[in-house]
Amino acid sequence: MFAGRFRARADVYAVRWDNARTGAAGWMPAVADGWRKGMDRRGAAYLPRTTEVVAARLVGDVFMGLYPLMPGNTCHFDGPTAMLDALAYVKAARASAVPAALEISQSGRGAHVWVFFTGTVAAATARAVGTVLLREAMVLRGSMDLRSYDRLFPNQDVLPEGGFGNLIAGPLQGRRRKDGLTTFLDLGTLEPYADQWAFLSTLDRLSPGDAEQIARQAKQAVTGADVATMSRSAATQVHPPLPPVVHAEVGAGLSIDAGQLTPAALATFKHAAAMVNPC
Repeated sequence: MFAGRFRARADVYAVRWDNARTGAAGWMPAVADGWRKGMDRRGAAYLPRTTEVVAARLVGDVFMGLYPLMPGNTCHFDGPTAMLDALAYVKAARASAVPAALEISQSGRGAHVWVFFTGTVAAATARAVGTVLLREAMVLRGSMDLRSYDRLFPNQDVLPEGGFGNLIAGPLQGRRRKDGLTTFLDLGTLEPYADQWAFLSTLDRLSPGDAEQIARQAKQAVTGADVATMSRSAATQVHPPLPPVVHAEVGAGLSIDAGQLTPAALATFKHAAAMVNPC
């Protein structure tokens, strides 16, 4: 089930390394006999991601990373990151009829939202779906900013020549899972599902056609100087009215107390400020 839901390149995978002396850590493609200093990546014998490697990951013997961007620039899932903002993202996804799963990160301080597809979709389409939902989540939450948002996976629309694309550490790592980390959370309790596999097996997936339809909204979005009205979240029926008067101070710039604004107004104001204040 793991290999079916988290489909990625099977001809290569990544392993995590840790330097006990310096405390540094990172990821590298798995190669036969391990990496050596001065080794040429172009001639390396990359190890395939076999069922044995996946099994070793799930029990915690291996820290395996995935390369989701397939040859042909397609992918099978799309995944943003901090709990309240991630919850807003999930709510935005539900309002758009996009099935989404919330995973707690391996540090326990962040969160990842996963969207799965029934078939391969263009990486550009998957990223557009993620962008549409991110925009809606920012309007919904208001105070959400890019400090909590890490990135969309896949990172690229096109697979770089000679490369593997971005890497995802992936959920359900055996050793981390014993501490309740890298697991999918029940939105009602924010606790890990007792049976992670039962949850994954019943989670709906987005069809390529529906993904294309949602992605088209990204192309229709109005930005820049053309923004003339306040955005309003379609993911909630709670729309508090704007105050009749908003006080501001003029100095080196225009300062407004954010406490005066509703979430939607705050998100729109921050968006407009970013557009009109390039210097």
